[in-house]
Parts: sequence; C-alpha cells; structure tokens
Amino acid sequence: VALSQTIVEKTIKVKNQESVTLDFEFADEIKINGWDKNEIYVKVSVNINNNEDNDSFKMDVKENSSSVSFISEIENMDKISKNRVTIRKSDDGERTITYSNGWHIDLDIYFEVFVPKNMEINLETISGDIILTNVEGELDIETISGFIDLAIDKNAKASIKTSTISGSVYTNHDIRINRKNKDKKYNLILGRSPDFDLNGGGRSIKLETISGDIYIRK
Repeated sequence: VALSQTIVEKTIKVKNQESVTLDFEFADEIKINGWDKNEIYVKVSVNINNNEDNDSFKMDVKENSSSVSFISEIENMDKISKNRVTIRKSDDGERTITYSNGWHIDLDIYFEVFVPKNMEINLETISGDIILTNVEGELDIETISGFIDLAIDKNAKASIKTSTISGSVYTNHDIRINRKNKDKKYNLILGRSPDFDLNGGGRSIKLETISGDIYIRK
C-alpha cells in the first residue's frame, strides 16, 4: 500500500510583532506570499523516504514581543538514512546496478508561507528554491543550494544587496548599480553580487545564495 504525503499546518496570530524568522533547514521549494491578514500561516508538504519517515519532520514555533520564529527539523536523521540502490539503463539496454552502503535520505519538502505583507522576513535554508511575492517589508533571505525569485513593484523604494557565487543576478527593473559610474543604467543581466537601489533606495533587501541565480522582477 502506497503511503501518502503528510501535510503540516500552523497558524499564528500576529500581535505587535514586526518580524518573522523562518529557519527551514531542508526544503525543495519555499513560497512566501504577502497578504492583508494579521496572521502567519505555514503549510508544509512532507515526503521522507517514500513517506515512510514523515513523522521525523517537526516544526516548532517561538514567539516574543518583537518576532515570531518557525523552526523546522528532521529528527534522527542518522537512524532513518537508507542504503541506496541505483539502477541505470544505457542506450543499448544494458543495466548497471550500484549499491551504496552509506548515508542517504530521500526528501521532498515544500513550504508555502503567508505573512502580513509589511512584515520583516528573515529566512535561512540549506537546500531550497525561494519565491517571494507581494512582500513589502525588509528582507534577509539566504539559501545555499537554490535560486531566489523576488517580485517587487516597479515603484517600490528599496536598497538591494545580492550575493551569489556560482550564479548570476537578473532583473527587468530600470536600476542604477551602486558603483563609481552611477550615470549608466544596467538591465537584465547584472553578473554576480551587485548592490543597487530601486527608485532612490529605501527598505533593506538582502538576497544571498551560493549555487543559484537571483531574479528580481517587476
């Protein structure tokens, strides 16, 4: 009998907190959406080892007077790791079977987050692609292995810092790079790690990935 994915949901009413911290260690994709409700809603779709070890996924919530934190983890990772058998078929039909007696976990974890659109967002993950829409607060976004895709209104005022090691930064905004030649506009492909202002600068936006691209779109 095939096991089904697990859905984890948490809703927190926002009191006077101004920021949310999302510490999602492992993820395939993290979608963050701003909305007009005064609450934070997190939905997670979990599939660990073909749904055999979904109970190992845990998510905790912590609150104080200024912030709300969501922390996810996978418990007992050493105990749920599996030996791996890989079967490859060549063009001529020959099959190669490789047996790996080592640490291996199959993870399919997808997050969808809704936050008050003016709230400050701090996000850190190891392995997730990040998509942000309709967010109007300050941002500090970090991923190691994934892309970052931010949609921001063409009239927004923002000071943006980016960093990527093996990727590039792309935008379709009309922007000015914060370098010596401030009279020249750059567009579309910015290279690696440019800092720039939208409409003269404003709220702080920091986007950092090691092995992914960064997209900043209208």
